[in-house]
Amino acid sequence: MRGGAISAFARLRFARLIGAYLVALAPGTALAKDPIFSVSWMVVPQSLPTKQLTLTPDQSEPLFRIVPKSIYRLPVDAVPQKGKTLIPAGTYLAAVDDVPGMVCEPTRRRGNESFFCLVDTDGDGRFDACRRLPSKEISYGRRGMVIRKSEYLFSMATPLAPETREQPIAIDRWQSGDGFSPLAVELVFDSRFALQSANRFAICISRSDLKDVWGGTIPTRVCLPQITEVKDRDLPVEQNFLGTKVRFLSVAGKALQAEIEYRSSGGEFR
Repeated sequence: MRGGAISAFARLRFARLIGAYLVALAPGTALAKDPIFSVSWMVVPQSLPTKQLTLTPDQSEPLFRIVPKSIYRLPVDAVPQKGKTLIPAGTYLAAVDDVPGMVCEPTRRRGNESFFCLVDTDGDGRFDACRRLPSKEISYGRRGMVIRKSEYLFSMATPLAPETREQPIAIDRWQSGDGFSPLAVELVFDSRFALQSANRFAICISRSDLKDVWGGTIPTRVCLPQITEVKDRDLPVEQNFLGTKVRFLSVAGKALQAEIEYRSSGGEFR
């Protein structure tokens, strides 16, 4: 008797699951997607002369630096009504595009699995809630596919974690974010394939503000998925890397002779 009841319940549950699956696949049915949260970043203007250099495999060359378009520094701890500090004083937060009243960490803090955000839920100019953007695993990196958590908040589709209420923080008490350490955008000589006479380059973003338990720097680098290939037979050739012009001139053993004309203007980093 009991076995029959369980079997009937299992059949009913399975039928409901199949029904929900068929509804989701029905024409015209939109599947729910995670919302996209993004932060605008700007190129820091610079004035550097054209540089002649020799590029070797695994070498990186800084191209320019980037900072969030709207960056602030939290003057006090963000503490929920009951609980420990969620965002410590001194943390830099950036305005989220197209979401009024929301600011988030532009770089992920060491040991955290999420980007922490403050939200003004009632539009009174004070942040009264904390939300988390779980850091999605991304599949790109140097030398093949690497599964890792995203380090920077550029544009990410992710669900919002449940809201945590906190003591309101007035926006007029915020300090300027001028002390934010810019991220370096680098050209990395990823590899050279001698048999194919081909050279591969990647654009990577690095940060040097993470510290280990002894106070030393933990270098962190994330590379964009696009790879630029330069073949020996095409030399000399010029490539434009996000506004910086790199002229690959000739082969010198395992290295390439090159010339870099640095980007001097600011503008949005895309």
